[in-house]
Amino acid sequence: MAVPSSSVSKPAPACLSNVAVGRIQGIALTREGPPQSGTEKGAGEMSRIGVLAIAASALLSFGAAHAADLSPIPMKAPVAEPPPALSGYLELYTGGAWNHEDETGAPEDSHAWVLGGAGRINYWWSPTSSVQFDVQGDGATYTGQTSGPSRFSAFSYLIGAHVNWRDQRGLLGLFGGAGDASQDEIGPASGFRHGLIGAEGQLYWNMITLYGQGGYDSTIGGLSSGPGTLDSIHAWFVRGTARGYLTPNDRLEGTIFYANGSHDFTAGAPNVDFNETLWRAKYEHKFNASPFALFAAYQGTRTAFLDEVVFDHRFIGGVRIYFGENTLHAGDVSGASLDIIEPLALLGPSLN
Repeated sequence: MAVPSSSVSKPAPACLSNVAVGRIQGIALTREGPPQSGTEKGAGEMSRIGVLAIAASALLSFGAAHAADLSPIPMKAPVAEPPPALSGYLELYTGGAWNHEDETGAPEDSHAWVLGGAGRINYWWSPTSSVQFDVQGDGATYTGQTSGPSRFSAFSYLIGAHVNWRDQRGLLGLFGGAGDASQDEIGPASGFRHGLIGAEGQLYWNMITLYGQGGYDSTIGGLSSGPGTLDSIHAWFVRGTARGYLTPNDRLEGTIFYANGSHDFTAGAPNVDFNETLWRAKYEHKFNASPFALFAAYQGTRTAFLDEVVFDHRFIGGVRIYFGENTLHAGDVSGASLDIIEPLALLGPSLN
């Protein structure tokens, strides 16, 4: 006998378990039987509710399994904002200097008022290359000696530039500059013009920056032409600086600098060698959401030549006005964080 088409079991979805399929098919065949009594009708209603519950459970299980098979949607990492193309600062400082000359049989002491300033601008001309331009000047007038000149000045200025490859790990580059400096005890009374060139690098590690330089400084052109007169002054130099950040806007800095050079004379006079050592400690604080920063520094130098050793100690304080830089630490990594120490300009305070 043929089975009515309505009672033929249809294949269950593959996602349903065998138990669920069996229950659904059994209930479906029961519904096609002979007429039922009231009690049987109530049981039929409960069976229909059971069918719906089982079907809903199976669908939910299928949806969960399908969702687990889906690959997670890839999320793009946030893109870091590029540093400002142009940034830098203006600086002005003042303070006092105390100079002591230790010469055989005739020590001398003097003191001075110091005034100086600088302007530095950094420009990114590609994502990994930047240039920086510097203008800096420093001057002091010394008094208080009992022998030698009763008053003498030590001044210098420099215009410089830096060309660098740079990213978030560090910096490698070249620098150069030229300017004027006042006489020392051996140099010409009118002062001299000099130029320098060198290589530099920085390493950025968390809240610490390490900075190194090496280069050569020399007078430009001959200083005199007569026999036995001073012809040129020159020196090799190296420099190391470490910067540490207590907060992004509180910076501690320490610097060591060494130079070795010579006063070269024309035929008929021996050359006079010299060496210089500089040490410096500095603290700077930048006010939050403000372009202004204040700093204080101590700098000491030791210059030795012939039978003289000259010590110069300076205590200075100053203000900086930043532009295009958010915090001191951010500016150190991507802004105008380079400078130049001039070995020939350090000879000036040795005039006494």
